[in-house]
Amino acid sequence: MGKILEIMKKLQFSTFFLVVSLFSLSCENKTDTILSGMHRDASTLLYNVNFKKKPFFKNDTFIKKYNVYLEKSIIDSVYGYNFKISDSIQTIYNFNNTLYIINHSNRSYKKRREINNQLNQLIFPNCNLKKDDLFGNNTIIDTLEDRVFVLKKYEDENEFKNIKEKYSFSLVNNELINITSEIDFQNTSQFISNEYEKLNLNVSIDIETELKQLLGNYTNQKYLEKKESKSHLKLFSDIRGVVLENNKQKELVEYNSKVIILDYWFMACYPCIKTTPMLNRINEKYSSNEVQVIGVNLIDRNVEKLKNFVNYNKIKYPIFLTNESPLLVKEYPTLIILDEKYNIISTLYGYDENKEKEIFNLIEKIIQE
Repeated sequence: MGKILEIMKKLQFSTFFLVVSLFSLSCENKTDTILSGMHRDASTLLYNVNFKKKPFFKNDTFIKKYNVYLEKSIIDSVYGYNFKISDSIQTIYNFNNTLYIINHSNRSYKKRREINNQLNQLIFPNCNLKKDDLFGNNTIIDTLEDRVFVLKKYEDENEFKNIKEKYSFSLVNNELINITSEIDFQNTSQFISNEYEKLNLNVSIDIETELKQLLGNYTNQKYLEKKESKSHLKLFSDIRGVVLENNKQKELVEYNSKVIILDYWFMACYPCIKTTPMLNRINEKYSSNEVQVIGVNLIDRNVEKLKNFVNYNKIKYPIFLTNESPLLVKEYPTLIILDEKYNIISTLYGYDENKEKEIFNLIEKIIQE
């Protein structure tokens, strides 16, 4: 998805590869990939991750604790590991190239096959920093008592400024303690911290047996869930909200067009921002009687920040603020394409520059029917 996203991935998902290099600077061979601190030779790993994130355009810090268990798998071509990652709400299993997202509160599960980049920051053996990444001109290394600190700065990438990450290592056990990343974007900043603790190499969990038991007792659900209804119009008829531009109350079904595109988004979602120019082009090409794009926001509530964001990013279609949704949207952006009777024609997830042609073709087909 371009160089910017590569920088973002490097910031969020770089982990344990630094350890050995810091404690073996006198070694003759410094050109090999740094592997030992990753424990990549271990068949199993068990550890905790204390995760903190202050997203773009937000003041509050999101805090979560994960328990991570990894076991090497020659079958898995995505992560290279079968794993079990648990937090207070759900457990995520990866077994033989398939992700199982287990929700214990409603005893359900969902299956996915594509890679989940958010998980990579928790699976520390999967990252791969080279010597040049560590000891370039923008790297500062310092020591304090029983710790070593590494500060790595990156060049600005378009609107991403002041990109840096900081690593803290223990001299006692040669393990990474913490990694933080910071980045500025559109007059706001994002901070991410991963604190690793309680590493254990001698634990075995029977993931296959656990997973079989859960799948036998839990219900399989689609990733995007909807209430049962004979008419999709009923799904949307009770949704009320506020139009950001004029602060007026409105029902969603008051938008009348042959094609309606609901764009579920929020400010701190970079793929959502990338989708905006495409939606502007769609909205501008057709009359309001033909196509209406609506940006549905379930998350952001600071009206002043939202208006500044909309103006800065030149969003040309209406923004609809609501707390109501008949669909349990879990991935952003989510585009739901409806016909004039509010029947769901298609649902698209994430950003992909190739989606524009697909959407235009779908619009033309609906209009001509």
